[in-house]
Amino acid sequence: MTIRVRTARGAIRYPVRVSAGLLERAGGILRSAGVPKRVLVVTDRTVEKLHGGRFLASLRRAGFHPRVIAIPPGERSKTPERMRSLCDRWAAWRVDRSEAVLALGGGVVSDLAGFAAATYARGLDWYVFPTTLLAQADASIGGKVGVNLQHGKNLLGAFHHPRGVFSDPRALRTLTPKRNGFIGWSYVSCVGTNVRRSMKARGPLSVSGRARFVFQRVFSSRSPSSSVRPRPRRQ
Repeated sequence: MTIRVRTARGAIRYPVRVSAGLLERAGGILRSAGVPKRVLVVTDRTVEKLHGGRFLASLRRAGFHPRVIAIPPGERSKTPERMRSLCDRWAAWRVDRSEAVLALGGGVVSDLAGFAAATYARGLDWYVFPTTLLAQADASIGGKVGVNLQHGKNLLGAFHHPRGVFSDPRALRTLTPKRNGFIGWSYVSCVGTNVRRSMKARGPLSVSGRARFVFQRVFSSRSPSSSVRPRPRRQ
């Protein structure tokens, strides 16, 4: 399933795609999207062990040349110091604006990689491959990126929309209930309650229609500066 997200002024449009087995097909999907061959993969060490092999193999099969940085997992990596370290590595590699950033991981990875992409060389294109429930339902949507400061969360950040969000539900199989997160399920449940009310007001829908309606409402709720447009059906 693919939902099209468009910013309110229409300057940026990008797909949010949900498909089982998507990580193994990442290379072909990005090649079709016209992503440059030189890509910068940001992940964490846990996700790298779980999904990095097949993800990177798919990229290389499609002709990409990924350079990988794996950060320590967890909220402690979401700092200005870690972001500066990331950008310093890119500078040492002589990265320029012709390269794209690929964020593979949960919310910490997407927040950190997205913020680095927003600031390095005054902005790099980036794409998100979220691997946790909360990241798929929240953190990867809407371009909200940033890091924490001593006095609060997400106090240093920006709005920098990704060029594409690609969610593989199979990635959730590797998560324990604790790692999948009470917060993730709580968020989905909260949105689900609101969606159910809207769906009743909308009237009868087919199974596919209900699924698309749910995704539209979830994604639009995560981006106050965005509107969601479904992909037109072929006639």
